[in-house]
Amino acid sequence: MSIDIYLHESRTSSGQMAAVCAEARILHSPREGFDNEKLGALERDLSVFLTDRINAAIKRGGAE
Repeated sequence: MSIDIYLHESRTSSGQMAAVCAEARILHSPREGFDNEKLGALERDLSVFLTDRINAAIKRGGAE
């Protein structure tokens, strides 16, 4: 199993990073026998968590 994280950035007209949206994807083989519904919920939870934490860090860093 592996987890890929994709970041989508929004920038201001001056080129500063304004916001990030994270998308998590869990890749696995069907032979591993994982519950797809639970993995889907984990992907959503990770995406929200990462988006919130990264945007909070950007805001603290002074990018507006």
